[in-house]
Amino acid sequence: MLTAVPSDTAILVDPGVRGVGIDVGDLVAALRGLGAGRTTLVPGLARHPDLLGAAVRGTGVRKAVVVTTEIGSPPVAELRTWGEACGLDPLGVQVVALDILTAGRTVAESLAYAVRMVRAALAALGTPGVAEAARRPLGASLSRRALLSGRATTWVPVVRVDAAA
Repeated sequence: MLTAVPSDTAILVDPGVRGVGIDVGDLVAALRGLGAGRTTLVPGLARHPDLLGAAVRGTGVRKAVVVTTEIGSPPVAELRTWGEACGLDPLGVQVVALDILTAGRTVAESLAYAVRMVRAALAALGTPGVAEAARRPLGASLSRRALLSGRATTWVPVVRVDAAA
């Protein structure tokens, strides 16, 4: 079980998570309680994935967990592209979407559930050798910002087949 956040990992929280009934201050305090000083509020991250680079550039982190309100906002492929541009591992971005928390939970239950989701994302980032990576074009999910900035590809996990098995 994960007890502390690795020093090469940042947790970035979009304050828009207030919309699912979570107190942002309590969430950040709980995530910092995991042993990380790299838990940061990044206003507008769900709408502007390029803010990922500004949040981690120069910090020495190689991986990031992005906590946002809606799944697919921002698209994980675009976050990976911006993350790679600022020095993150190609598959070093996990997204935790808290929109599931709108389903009749108390504030304390929502907070505990959000922390568990972030811990699971951190564990997924910390699992060694899970997937190889390959570069592919973004295709239909290509945003205008990514096209104009020259970021028209991203990294995706690929399955490794063992021919001997």
